Amino acid sequence: MKNLKISNKIFLSYVIISLLTVSLISYIFYNILKNALIQKTIDQLTSVNILKRDQIESYYAGMQKDLEFLLKKNTSEITVGEIKKLYQFENMVLADDNLTIVFRYTDIPFFQNIREPEFRKYFAGIKNKKDYKVHMADISAFSKNGNTVILYFIPYTYLKTSETTYLLILDDFKKIQEILNENTGMGNSGETYLVGNDFRMRSTSRFFPARAPLTIRVETVAAQNGIKEQSGKNIISDYRGIEVISIYKKINVPGISWAIISEMDMTEAMAPIIQLRNYLLIITAIIFVVIILATLFISNAISQPILKLKNVIADLSKGIIPDNKIYVLSDDEIGQITSAINELVVNLKSTRAFAHEIGKGNFNATHTPLSEKDTLGMALINMRDKLKTLNEREIKLIRERASALMEGQENERKRITRELHDGIGQLLTATKLRAELIEDQDDIKSEIKSLINETITEVRRLSYNILPGVLVDFGLGAALKDFCENVKKYSGLKINFTCQQQTENSNVNFEIRVAVFRIIQEALNNIIKHAQATIVDLNIIEKENEIAINLKDNGKGFDKEQKSKGFGLLNMNERANLLNGSFIIRSNPGSGTSIEIKIPLPSDNN
Repeated sequence: MKNLKISNKIFLSYVIISLLTVSLISYIFYNILKNALIQKTIDQLTSVNILKRDQIESYYAGMQKDLEFLLKKNTSEITVGEIKKLYQFENMVLADDNLTIVFRYTDIPFFQNIREPEFRKYFAGIKNKKDYKVHMADISAFSKNGNTVILYFIPYTYLKTSETTYLLILDDFKKIQEILNENTGMGNSGETYLVGNDFRMRSTSRFFPARAPLTIRVETVAAQNGIKEQSGKNIISDYRGIEVISIYKKINVPGISWAIISEMDMTEAMAPIIQLRNYLLIITAIIFVVIILATLFISNAISQPILKLKNVIADLSKGIIPDNKIYVLSDDEIGQITSAINELVVNLKSTRAFAHEIGKGNFNATHTPLSEKDTLGMALINMRDKLKTLNEREIKLIRERASALMEGQENERKRITRELHDGIGQLLTATKLRAELIEDQDDIKSEIKSLINETITEVRRLSYNILPGVLVDFGLGAALKDFCENVKKYSGLKINFTCQQQTENSNVNFEIRVAVFRIIQEALNNIIKHAQATIVDLNIIEKENEIAINLKDNGKGFDKEQKSKGFGLLNMNERANLLNGSFIIRSNPGSGTSIEIKIPLPSDNN
């Protein structure tokens, strides 16, 4: 590099920096969009997973309620036939304690699709139930053909003999399969399926429709966590060995242990971003060509004046003083150097003239080299003095601006103080004076009420406009800590507050700080007013890409359906939504309330 011309150095420097910049921006942009696309797919799969889980749970819950309603103790035999007609069960029988078929409501043999010996052992373990309730069980393990079989087991009084028998119904799973087969919004590779606690499928695979469900074994991370009642999301290899985005949850149906899993192939989910990546590569190549051409022009424009200056300085080093000044093309650093060289030339000419005077014998002229009489020395001293003056002037301006800013802040504080004094102070004083005149006079009482209402309005207005100083100066954690301490003093609540920061540099900007503070402020005020709680747990975790807030009280709780339109809850929800965050509230009468908020953070602190 040291032997290259300055034009080549400038060219290479610009090209390398530009290439690195464009590549870095493209890489960051690509990864941001990639993460956004993955998150969008996760949200879509989560919605589908929750919808289908709710439909399945609602179906079985409704089925159980309907059967329990119809099959009451001592009901008529006709009711069972109505159940067959209503739900179109293909296999229904009444059996006694020995599993002898007392009455069959269909022509299909009961043990046609299930293995009899294993089922008899299972029946012996459950037949002691005499509660006349519906019990559901997944007996797919006894299936002969590998299909899913659901058993409805109901103790039942058979009127012909007045003896307790058992109504056994085999459900062929068709209704649930119809729910799972609805693939709207799942693309070409998305599917939702069920897995039992034996890690075998319960629903038909979209990719292997000809195979019986129980012949397909699913031992993925999603299946293992879902069976353990852990809901979540992962990018994993599915039962085919294909990389997928997976959402999994536990199905909450008594007597059945299933996990519901919604998945989509990563190749399909990432197709748009792969296309975008190709476009970015093409655009980057085009930009790089443009940068090369622009850099050639700029490097020549910068290097030409420098080459001229080099030639002049080379002449000066040989004692050759140019007769004419160098033309100044710009006011940038090169132009300033040119002006300085012109000044140097003038000083050298002056020095040369002085030398000529000495040569002529003019001894009245005085000159002391490297002293006050040295022209070059004085020029350097004058330049130094001028630069010093400019620097002092700039420092003075900076101090004046800082002083003005501090003065403005002080004036603003004084203005707020005056508003408190002149507004609220005078209103309270007037209220006090009027109170002294009360002697059962209704008109004065009414006037006092009006003054008090004005005072409350004034306080609310000022409170709305003023933020806690600690929030601005020390951040969210310090502000919430002070706020919790104040709440403890005037409310008696025990607040367990923790604030964790898992990253070195905080990405919580001022807008997010204010929003989180207002949400927690509203939540604690609601607890004080309505919850009748004694203990509140408030936990805040600041991660690299989000801030998570968890708030829980031991109060009386409430019915979310009745309170869903409350202003406080709507206000908190709207604040979270404005920052693209999530707001989840869980509460039931008598079991307290918990609030979970997650707000994404920007990639850099704005």
